[in-house]
Amino acid sequence: MPEDMGTKKVNSPGPTPYSEVNALLQRQLLEVQAILGDRFTGMCLYGSLALGDFAPAKSDIDFLIVTMDELPEATVGALDTMHVRLAAGGSKWLMELEGSYSKDMLSLSKHQGALLGKAPIRMAC
Repeated sequence: MPEDMGTKKVNSPGPTPYSEVNALLQRQLLEVQAILGDRFTGMCLYGSLALGDFAPAKSDIDFLIVTMDELPEATVGALDTMHVRLAAGGSKWLMELEGSYSKDMLSLSKHQGALLGKAPIRMAC
């Protein structure tokens, strides 16, 4: 895979050592926060990316978004639209996002990874 696809490890202030993946996660995080507003609790990365086993040629990007409560149908529709728009953006990584939304904070304890969002530091969840 070419280095310009963001698969080269870099020293980066983001949650991963991959610049294009960090840019995608930042974009997704900002768009999710804009849609959810006060309902947004946090975003957690899990799977190979969080555990250090990420292989750019074959891995996906696993994420969990935690919300304060159940989401109204209109909000779910806005999130669906956002994900379709992101997927059409042209980056290989946009098609590799695998995630879910949960109002259950216990979901965070079921995943090992990096917490993003309100706490912009890397930590286990």
